[in-house]
Amino acid sequence: LSVRPEATGRHTLAVLVRDLTCSADHTVAVTLSVRRRGKESSAYVRFPDGEQLDLGDCYIAPKDTMLKGRYIKTLPLPIESVHEEPLVVSVRSNLTGQILIFADSELASPAENMALDPGGRCVVYICMLAPVEGKGERDKKEGAGGFEAEIQRMWEDYNKGVSRELQVGVTVEVLDPATRAPIVHKALHMRGRLGKSILRIMTSTGQPGLLDLGVARELGQVYTGTVTLSNLSDRLPLRYAVAAPQGVSLSHTGGELDGRRTEGTSE
Repeated sequence: LSVRPEATGRHTLAVLVRDLTCSADHTVAVTLSVRRRGKESSAYVRFPDGEQLDLGDCYIAPKDTMLKGRYIKTLPLPIESVHEEPLVVSVRSNLTGQILIFADSELASPAENMALDPGGRCVVYICMLAPVEGKGERDKKEGAGGFEAEIQRMWEDYNKGVSRELQVGVTVEVLDPATRAPIVHKALHMRGRLGKSILRIMTSTGQPGLLDLGVARELGQVYTGTVTLSNLSDRLPLRYAVAAPQGVSLSHTGGELDGRRTEGTSE
């Protein structure tokens, strides 16, 4: 069986096989997808930093520590043209409520309809928004359903140290500069982990936030105690620093704790 397609696209053909002895007909379906040469995304653009994107560990933190007070993390994505003619490129994510993509480092212009000269290069910025905050206990008692209830459950998990694995789809679409008609698109996959950094402090006297060394009977004598730092996050590491006033010495002044792991003490 040979097929000579005359047009691009997906074709479905029916081949009839007839049993002349019993006068019975049988049908064989033949499918074929036809693309012109050069219609693969690699014929138009390339990604010098690779096609597997990784946001890494993303921490829910106070707004004054975030970029522009709303973005937890930003990841640049360079795109290079390998085509001999000008192109237009648009980039979007499948999580538009949490992942925004911009055409400039000021994070002001959406990554849409960006001109790309032959052999040219542009950089888009993939930004993760801080998640919508859960409602308070009062609103929770009054009852919330659907989307609001799901947000509340997610925040309860975050506050317990439970992190979320992120799987995000990023689509790079190449457009014709004259007609803005799509030429080809490339689907990229991005991963990451989102959660809160939760530090627990316990002292050798069993009182959180208070280390009682008792009563000093002699001047100049050294009194010691132990403060244990724990990371309550399940997977996100926690970086810490310890500062003390003059006259107090520390065995540790900083470090990093793996998720669900206790290490390092300050004396």
